[in-house]
Amino acid sequence: RVVAGESEGEGIPGFWLEAMKNCAIVRELITERDEPALACLTDIVAHMLPEEEPVGAATGGSGEGRTWQFQLEFLFRPNDFFSDTRLTKTYRVADSDRIEVVGAEGCEVHWKEGKCLTHRTVRKKRRGRSGRGLRTVVKQERCESFFHFFSPPQRPGGGPDGDDASEDALDLFEEELERDGDVGLAFSERLVRKAVRWFTGEEEDDDDDGDDEEEEEEEEEHLQEEEEQVQEQEQER
Repeated sequence: RVVAGESEGEGIPGFWLEAMKNCAIVRELITERDEPALACLTDIVAHMLPEEEPVGAATGGSGEGRTWQFQLEFLFRPNDFFSDTRLTKTYRVADSDRIEVVGAEGCEVHWKEGKCLTHRTVRKKRRGRSGRGLRTVVKQERCESFFHFFSPPQRPGGGPDGDDASEDALDLFEEELERDGDVGLAFSERLVRKAVRWFTGEEEDDDDDGDDEEEEEEEEEHLQEEEEQVQEQEQER
C-alpha cells in the first residue's frame, strides 16, 4: 500500500489526489478549492462489512440474492481545513441479477472556522419590510466540492420507501444515488485496487476504452461500406 506523506519516508506527496484526478468519474467532483485539502490524504481503504438479509426481504421480492455493504475510509493528516483525520462512506449493495447500490451513508465533516469548502457565507443588503433602511442578511450558499461526497442523496418522503414523495422526486433520487454509487464503486473496485497505476496514469478509464471500441467499430463499418461500393462499381463495369 502506498501512503502519501509530506516528507521523505512518509510516502509520495499528493499521491491520492493525483490518482483521483486521473479517474474521470472522480475528477468531475474535484474543484480547485478542494485540492489543498485532498492533498492531505494519506490513504484510502475499502473493506467489506457483514452480509445482511436477502434482497427480497428488503424490497418485497422473492428473497433471492443478498445485500452486502462496503465502506470507504479516507485518512488524512492534520490539516487547516477540518479536525477529522478519518472520513467514511458506507454503501449498501443489492446483488441479485445485477449489482445495484441501494443506499449510502456518509459522515459529518467538522470544518474549522472559515474553512468550509461545501458552503460559503454570503452577506446581502436588503431593505426592511417598511421599505426604509437596509439590513444585512447572512446566508449559507452551497459550493461545488468533492466533500459533498460524504453527504449522499437521501430518499425523499416520510416513509422508508418514499411513499409520500412525488414520482419526480423519487426519480431524481434514484438517478443521484446511482451516480453516487458509481463513484463509490470506482473507488472500491478501481482506484484502491490499482492505486499506483492510477497515480502514474497507466490505468485508463472504462469510458475511454468504450469510446475507442466505438470508434473502431465505426471505422470498420465505414471501410466495409467503401468496399461494398467498390464491388458494386466493378459489377456495373
